[in-house]
Amino acid sequence: MVLKVTTEEQILGTRDVMRQLQPNVSFDEYLAIVKRMKQTDGYQLAALYDKDAVRAVAGYRIMEMLH
Repeated sequence: MVLKVTTEEQILGTRDVMRQLQPNVSFDEYLAIVKRMKQTDGYQLAALYDKDAVRAVAGYRIMEMLH
C-alpha cells in the first residue's frame, strides 16, 4: 500500500530506505532536513508499505513554472 507520509514517526520510518539513495544525508539530521523542506518547499513523501515495513520511498513537490 502506498501512503502519503505526514507524521514525524512516519518520516523517521522512511529514513533507512531514503539513505540508500542519499547516503550523504546524515542519519541524525534526516528528520530536520525533511521537515525544513516540507515547510519551505512544499516537499512531500510517499512510502510503499509491505507488512508494516517501508519498502520504497519517493520525495516530490509540485511546482508551477513558466519557461
